[in-house]
Amino acid sequence: MKHASYEDYKRKDRLTVSGILIFIFTSIWCLPLQAQHGNKTFEEIEKTQDDIEDLYVEIYGIIDQYPDVSYHYMYTDGEMTSVMIEGIPNNRDKKQLEVYLIDMEQLKKEIANLRNRVGVYYVADTEPRPKMGYEAFYDQLINSIKYPDEAEDRAIEGVIYVKFLIDATGEIDHISTSETLETPANWIVDDMVKEAVRAVKATSGEWIPAKVGVYPVSHWVVLPVQFKLKEPYFTPLY
Repeated sequence: MKHASYEDYKRKDRLTVSGILIFIFTSIWCLPLQAQHGNKTFEEIEKTQDDIEDLYVEIYGIIDQYPDVSYHYMYTDGEMTSVMIEGIPNNRDKKQLEVYLIDMEQLKKEIANLRNRVGVYYVADTEPRPKMGYEAFYDQLINSIKYPDEAEDRAIEGVIYVKFLIDATGEIDHISTSETLETPANWIVDDMVKEAVRAVKATSGEWIPAKVGVYPVSHWVVLPVQFKLKEPYFTPLY
């Protein structure tokens, strides 16, 4: 039985880094030339990747509500047959998460070791991981981020998805972000984004790169950084 879970999901103080999400874009020049795009067109491969990214966000949206959630894929003869989910008492959310997880696993299987039109792979044999392990990495990242004062005063909460490339040497490059922060105060959101990016960028060189076979490869990581107030709060008028 092969399994994957969000057991590293954790909450700490007013900021959390939860459920690391992996996107896989492996550079072609790091691999033997026999890698092919199979029977899928480049457009189909890229559309599948977009669908996977959307599912990651949907999955995180459910998992974020249940800090004790974990899940395990069940396999028979190498084929995924079901998902065992624990820590979600709401049956509707549990069923929806099961559907999302099964869909995501199927989509990832479809494009395993396939490259897009610019020679980038989406699903590698192994994922990049912090040298210190995820638990210590989360602790370090959380402790290094400061909740911007004005964001805290205005009770602005939400998730910043920091997307970054781990290259074949373990260095970070090409950072971008998206967020689920709802506020008319765009300058405050900018401060929160900058703080999340700064903390992630500081971990450059502290990663073990992904591999396809024995070859180190470049690989995207999407890390949801959640800004959440611990105590009840009053939201001021703008």
